[in-house]
Amino acid sequence: MGNPLTEEEILRFETHCNIRLPEASRMFLKEIGNGCVMIDGFRLMGMDEMD
Repeated sequence: MGNPLTEEEILRFETHCNIRLPEASRMFLKEIGNGCVMIDGFRLMGMDEMD
């Protein structure tokens, strides 16, 4: 699991994508983490890696 995001990083992503994430998603990103690599090698990009 990728490192948790700061509120600033989440706001930057939301502004860039012109969206507002649900509060549960924001809490997950801040408290648990973002992005991951699965057992089969599939990689889910973290929000901080998206352009």
